[in-house]
Amino acid sequence: MQTQTGFGGSAVFAAPTATQEAKIGAQVAFEDGRLFRYVYAPSTIAATRMVAMVPNEHAIAATKIAAAGIGAKQIVLSNDCSGIVADEYKDGWFFVTESTGSGQQALQIKSHGAGLSTGITLDLYQPLRIAIAATGTVAKLISSKYYAPIIAAAADPTVVCALGMSMGAFSSTNCYGWIQTAGTCAALADADTIVAGSPVILSENTAGAVGDARTATVVAAPQVGVGIVAAASTKYGLIELRGLDTRSAAL
Repeated sequence: MQTQTGFGGSAVFAAPTATQEAKIGAQVAFEDGRLFRYVYAPSTIAATRMVAMVPNEHAIAATKIAAAGIGAKQIVLSNDCSGIVADEYKDGWFFVTESTGSGQQALQIKSHGAGLSTGITLDLYQPLRIAIAATGTVAKLISSKYYAPIIAAAADPTVVCALGMSMGAFSSTNCYGWIQTAGTCAALADADTIVAGSPVILSENTAGAVGDARTATVVAAPQVGVGIVAAASTKYGLIELRGLDTRSAAL
């Protein structure tokens, strides 16, 4: 077993906590191929359910970003940020969509205070590689994909960005814990039977469950793994999560 520095492997199996104990998105890896990520869940999540990200963006209009030079590690915004809570975008991203440097740098946010109607100041992990102009620059903030995941909806799995599987239940709101993002895990089958060796997709009829890609109606739904042990309809089996995460080079 190998883990990110500072974490023991047993930590990923502990019950979710009300206090944050790791960086959002932190990864733990086991030698058998299992990967785990640390998440913040504002809503309850049942055990053994596929979870998905909820896009959380904040647009920043032109003229609302203070000029910042190469090497700066702080961004000052002056647009209305009154709806942003402290560190909502921590470990998320600031990126320029228009003007100089657009599409050339995505900078991870280290921390920020609560947003005000007069703006907000962002502290960054990495320095700017390209200067930001005071006029004409349009940008966005986007939270970490591991911030505020929910149980994957079943209505149309083609528009859901799956993250992984909850192991234990997030039984309280606003808590922190680990989800599994790769490797062997238990999974709930939907109305279809999961066959060993069959490609597995997000369910089209049961939130948080998985379905057999060969019998599903929504054939365009992205594959999230492969069946290992067969599961009858509405029962649990084993799957191998694939394609949702990769092992960090830092591990």
